Amino acid sequence: MDFSTVVEDLQNSSLSCPGELDLWLILSHNTASHEPLLSELIRRSLNPVRRPLLGPAGDPGAPANTSPMHKCILFCTHKSPRFYQQLLSSAILGRDQYCSLSTVDVGDVVRQSLTEDCKEVPGFMSQEFSSNLWRYISDKSNEFAETVKQSPTCVATLIVDNLTCLFDLGLNARQIDRLLVQWSRSQLRLLIGCHVGQDFQDESLPEHDHTLVHCLETWKNRAPVVLEVRPLETGYTTSLDGEIEALNYVLVTGGQC
Repeated sequence: MDFSTVVEDLQNSSLSCPGELDLWLILSHNTASHEPLLSELIRRSLNPVRRPLLGPAGDPGAPANTSPMHKCILFCTHKSPRFYQQLLSSAILGRDQYCSLSTVDVGDVVRQSLTEDCKEVPGFMSQEFSSNLWRYISDKSNEFAETVKQSPTCVATLIVDNLTCLFDLGLNARQIDRLLVQWSRSQLRLLIGCHVGQDFQDESLPEHDHTLVHCLETWKNRAPVVLEVRPLETGYTTSLDGEIEALNYVLVTGGQC
């Protein structure tokens, strides 16, 4: 069974009811990378010809020219916006009336902080910095949610390419959990990537890392769909080679979706 088949099956079996959490969580373990899979999922959610990835596409009998608008906002915490724009350009080019992808470069906040506090670089990830970063992300997501409210038929998706990077930038588990709670209440469809490395099993990890583990486990239990990506047991992995576990599915990919 290939990745496309798994996604189609999950798409058909995991449609959430109104008011329920609509979250797809992608966890990459060890040396595995989830960004190529995330890009493919974003492509599917932007494609107005198919049913949107994270929910119903309105009236299936509606003519093509009344298809709902697909809007996505992507918070780039790990890869640059250019990385995703290059991968997704074919899904957007010439389809402005059907779909749109907005990107938020979280790295801009880091660069601005380094510029303003260049004399204090070692301590730039202070509590003030993490609070400013939290507000920046919160404000951007709220702006997107308000824009979507103006188009009741719009299919809107909020995406984070790597939630763990926010933790690395100084946000604590509580702040990350507050963002997830805020997004879950916004009625947006959520597509969240997270690299968990060595499964957080290293005993040398500081205690606060384990609070993030608990946060992720909580949301993993709440998410209707969880994709877990692991490298092959041989240790060899190129691009998408590896094992993907999705609910009751276990899938080994061979380089392409």
